[in-house]
Amino acid sequence: MIKEYGALNNCQYVLTSNLTFSSPSTAAMFCLGRPTNGWNEWKDKDGNTLDSVFRKQLK
Repeated sequence: MIKEYGALNNCQYVLTSNLTFSSPSTAAMFCLGRPTNGWNEWKDKDGNTLDSVFRKQLK
């Protein structure tokens, strides 16, 4: 599916159109091509998960 919306560039897929996903997990599943928990897959440059960063903002 990612091939329909992206192009291979230097061994990485780059999206060629804007896509909107209903959740972090849906976006992660699109990128990885398998079921996954996006709240744990997405990480910042320091390795913090989206889940841990989001919860810090709620406090």
